[in-house]
Amino acid sequence: PNSAMLAQFFVLSPRGDTIITRDYCGDSIRGTAEVFFRKVKFWTGDAPPIFNIDGMHYIFVKKSGLFFVVTTVVNVSPA
Repeated sequence: PNSAMLAQFFVLSPRGDTIITRDYCGDSIRGTAEVFFRKVKFWTGDAPPIFNIDGMHYIFVKKSGLFFVVTTVVNVSPA
């Protein structure tokens, strides 16, 4: 089994375009960035910095309009 903590890292533009992407496990679901952006865009109010969709944990920071996102399927501690 793959013991990588992070599955993916990506940077998205304010429009949701993928600027940078890196897949660390090779077994991640395609379209993860699109799923993330759609969820954040249509969230009521501000999206929390950590949330889960179908077993995939999304952790992000928004800086200068860009979304810096990592995903993991491992249950990670926020500390």
